Amino acid sequence: MRRTHFDTLQPICPRCALDGRGQHKLYIASVFGEAGEIIVSGIIECADKACPMAYPIIDGVPIIVPNVAEYIASCQAQILQREPLNEDLRSLVSDAIGPNTEFDQMRQHLSIYCWGHYADLDPAEVPRQPQSAIATLLEDCAADTLPLSAPSIDLGCSVGRSSFELAATTTGMVLGVDLNFAMLRKAQKILIDRKLSYERRRIGIVYDRRAYPVELPNAELVDFWACDILALPFGGGLFNSALALNVFDCVNSPASFLAVLQGLLAGGGKAVIATPYDWTPGATPVENWIGGHSQRQELAGSAEAMLRRLLNEQSGSSATAELEIKHEVDAARWLTRLHDRSTVHYQAHAIVLQKKQAPTEGF
Repeated sequence: MRRTHFDTLQPICPRCALDGRGQHKLYIASVFGEAGEIIVSGIIECADKACPMAYPIIDGVPIIVPNVAEYIASCQAQILQREPLNEDLRSLVSDAIGPNTEFDQMRQHLSIYCWGHYADLDPAEVPRQPQSAIATLLEDCAADTLPLSAPSIDLGCSVGRSSFELAATTTGMVLGVDLNFAMLRKAQKILIDRKLSYERRRIGIVYDRRAYPVELPNAELVDFWACDILALPFGGGLFNSALALNVFDCVNSPASFLAVLQGLLAGGGKAVIATPYDWTPGATPVENWIGGHSQRQELAGSAEAMLRRLLNEQSGSSATAELEIKHEVDAARWLTRLHDRSTVHYQAHAIVLQKKQAPTEGF
């Protein structure tokens, strides 16, 4: 965790905010290890002495969620994962554990996202990728809206390339947030080591180790935190731009996500959302889907039409009344590599939003 990001963004206690106890600032209570200005391990606490919450910093990633114990229990394998074994022993252990386990799923996800974010920098990649899949998606969906303005927040940043791309265009402070600790650890390790090492899936549970330098412009402007997008530890109007690539269909309540987005942005701030509407009930209950069901109704199950309706609602009580659609792309490209013989080509629906400026009072 970069000290500059913590000091500038002044996070608040998400537990106190969720419980309605007010917006109490967090402070760095203990530091156990550092790498330059990055705190690698430590503890963050709430300034309200009546609040018992303590938020750990592990491998450079601060975990700032309303229920820390629940979060750690749910992803303990990710948090405790280390790589002390050589490749042969790791392969043997993988064979013994077998497929469809938490360990196997974690390896698959890291393979998918590390390839999608950084394959263009891999000298061993054949054929060479002209640019990363994440850069292609951002290029398509942002169109003429870049550069965005800092400070920026990358919602659902995964292993971090989208945050680095933001830093290259905004040349200002960028914060990437996600809930997947294994991916955040990879992203933070790139910040510290300036290289990526990951297991690239070949087939089944067979993986090949890939390691190569990752030198990206303005990396010193980026930081990565573990946060719940629907319970972020920030006051309102803090960010001038927001990015949300392929995360809209991964939250419990997409409608609540739009309300959070509106609150995050300063007046005039922009947000870029891209989603393939790849709904799964494990991430989003069916009743919360934006489209993809109820085809007998007026909008015939159209996700795009339902999202536009939500965003075009102009009533004063609407949670999205301050957001205006400025640009729309029907098919932004997103390529996902599963293994050597399987890739998925998504066509994401992208919308660029802008928050209305507050009216100036006359005299």
